[in-house]
Amino acid sequence: MFRPKPRSDSVTSPSTATIEPPAFTLQPFPKPSSPGSIPSAEASRSRLPLPEERPPAYEVERLPDYTPLDENILSYNLSAPLISAGTSIRYQLKLNRGTRTDRPTQICIRRLMPSESRRLSRTSSIGSTKSIASSVGEYDDSATMYTITKLAIFWGGEAPFEIKGHRASTLPGNIRLERSERLGSRRWYFHHHKRNPANDMLKPENAKRMQKYGYHPDDEWCKTLLFTASGNKDKARLQVDWKNGQDQPIAVETDQTLTLYDLLEPKLRDLLVTCWMARAWHAATLRWEEESL
Repeated sequence: MFRPKPRSDSVTSPSTATIEPPAFTLQPFPKPSSPGSIPSAEASRSRLPLPEERPPAYEVERLPDYTPLDENILSYNLSAPLISAGTSIRYQLKLNRGTRTDRPTQICIRRLMPSESRRLSRTSSIGSTKSIASSVGEYDDSATMYTITKLAIFWGGEAPFEIKGHRASTLPGNIRLERSERLGSRRWYFHHHKRNPANDMLKPENAKRMQKYGYHPDDEWCKTLLFTASGNKDKARLQVDWKNGQDQPIAVETDQTLTLYDLLEPKLRDLLVTCWMARAWHAATLRWEEESL
């Protein structure tokens, strides 16, 4: 029987082979630096104190000083064409003259906006009336509250004065100024005239009454007393006492000043100031830039 001869270069069995590990060298851990050793540059930078962070500096402009509006002031001073309360300008007037006679025929009055009053508060304490009036600027007709009109007459007698409102906050209709004299005193009445729809004579239900009693224009209007003003005839000692429609004292007028006894709502205060201007014009005590109207 044939038997193969064993090879001389046969591979050693894995069970008898020896595997040597790869050669490498262990490196020791770095020693901690001693207290006396010199630190590295990076470590030195990490230990330096951080600079104090400050916000950027800004130059804040100072707001201009102004006097706030004081709604509790009771005294109003006239220096036409302006009306002031304390150091604040509250109202502006405008005088309209006739085209032929150059006489005053109408006075318009408007209330200044709060921003205007604050802007003029500093000027009013150091400037004259003309300089303050120029600072206000031209009169704004669109802001007119009331107009005081001296109506024309074609026969002898006293020209009537009529007040009309032109804004939603003013009284509708018109206000008539009437005057009476007795025993050295004068009295002015301010009546509010407003149409009465129930007495419209064009309605069929009122036709019979008009045929029987005739047409009376006053029947178509409601007449309500708003204010009365009474004073002495002597202009040198003029003091006018104002009362409301219920005969209650509300203000006193001396020279070019109106002093309220108590606070009034803005709508009523605007109306009273307007009637004050109408009475002063009617009594020829209204001074307008060194001119008596």
